[in-house]
Amino acid sequence: SIIVIVVVIAAVAMGIWLTKKPAPEQKVIKIGAILPLTGPASATGVWVKNGLEMALSSDSPKVKLLVEDSMNDPKTAVSAFNKLVEIHKVSAIITALSSVSLAILPLAEQRQIPLFITLTTYPDIASKSDWAFRLFVNNSEESKLLAEFAKERLSLQNVGVLYVADEGGRGTFENFVSNFRRIGGKVVFEEGYDLNTKDFRNILAKYHSVSHEGYIVIGYGNSLGILVKQIREVEPSVPILSTSQLGSGDAKTAAGTALIGAYYTAPKFNFSKEEDTVNFRNRYQQMYRERANFISAYAYDLGRFIAEVFKGAQHQEDGRMILQAAKQVKEFKGVTGEARIFANGEISTELVIVKALEGGGEDKEYETPK
Repeated sequence: SIIVIVVVIAAVAMGIWLTKKPAPEQKVIKIGAILPLTGPASATGVWVKNGLEMALSSDSPKVKLLVEDSMNDPKTAVSAFNKLVEIHKVSAIITALSSVSLAILPLAEQRQIPLFITLTTYPDIASKSDWAFRLFVNNSEESKLLAEFAKERLSLQNVGVLYVADEGGRGTFENFVSNFRRIGGKVVFEEGYDLNTKDFRNILAKYHSVSHEGYIVIGYGNSLGILVKQIREVEPSVPILSTSQLGSGDAKTAAGTALIGAYYTAPKFNFSKEEDTVNFRNRYQQMYRERANFISAYAYDLGRFIAEVFKGAQHQEDGRMILQAAKQVKEFKGVTGEARIFANGEISTELVIVKALEGGGEDKEYETPK
């Protein structure tokens, strides 16, 4: 009868429903990020966080980004590392800035946790551990480019160097001096300064009588901009050269109109009109109500690189498998341009040197020789 047929169909359907296995839930990958969210470098930390969040918001693979504040302090960063590894069981760690990254390097190697580094120009930092990768402006290339531009394009023979006295600042200083002297230039004075310095007039007065043709200023944040401004007060027309940090954020704001005429390195991202880069800028503007800069762009590319690495890893919680997958990537194209991944973990992108113009514009003056 019809009733019997209906009962049989219902029973079969119920049996199928009861034996049907639910679709497996996609495993969540936990990645820790130790960033400077408070203190003098907090603006840069927020830009890194924004770029990473944009990159890792995709559901394939599904990533949970756990962010801890380093305060740009190595001891605080070590505590954050231990918390992320021991309590949250993260599969990888992201760090920013030199002193913090150098403090975490041996711990990551000891625990066999892949370490992805950004926002540091420290010379060949990734080569210090087989477990590390660095995607940012490479200090070795940046310093070499600055030295060549100063000597060969601007014909500067005698320069003074003022640098922030932290790991990154000293590394950039040493690398610049080595490259400048190699091609016949002379460093006639040098001095390190504290990141929180607001008055450089005593330092500048000390060297005012020393014959020099230009300044190389190395640092980041508010203090770098103040330094440029105070140099212009005593030497309005002297050439000032710096790293990419001068062209963004607090440094650029603090320098104000004193920035006009200064030269600094910059990623090609700043000038790119490629579709992926334009789309990134538009999305960033919509999400964060501010313009994307090269710091957030490098963080975004690092996030996409990490996502690709995890897709290629056979076991996404096994540090060695993640490391193996990362080392198989030799190059990729991101919003910062073509990137090459070297055997020592350094990820290199092309650089240019720009001149700051009135109205906040920049003019490309020089680029990485092919």
